[in-house]
Amino acid sequence: PPYSLTGRLVWASPRIDAQLEVRYVADQDRVTTYELPTNDYTLVNARVSFKPLEDRDLRLFVEGRNLTDAVAREHASFLKDIAPLPGRSIRGGLALNF
Repeated sequence: PPYSLTGRLVWASPRIDAQLEVRYVADQDRVTTYELPTNDYTLVNARVSFKPLEDRDLRLFVEGRNLTDAVAREHASFLKDIAPLPGRSIRGGLALNF
């Protein structure tokens, strides 16, 4: 597999947490005769969560994955030439631990 590098910044407080992650995956051009090379890509992901009630373990969150909408293909995947990794996605939710 190609080499990769991931960097992450995390900020946490009692009520708000934030995370930013950048992942770079190098191209892979050392292939056998039956393989196709794979281009490099960079994924940017982010997440913010908020705890609205101090005495409850309840969190509201919003997160985005592949925020730059990069075309990314996992070199080791059998489906890399058919289906790339998912494009940009943003979702929000509510998490309750009990």
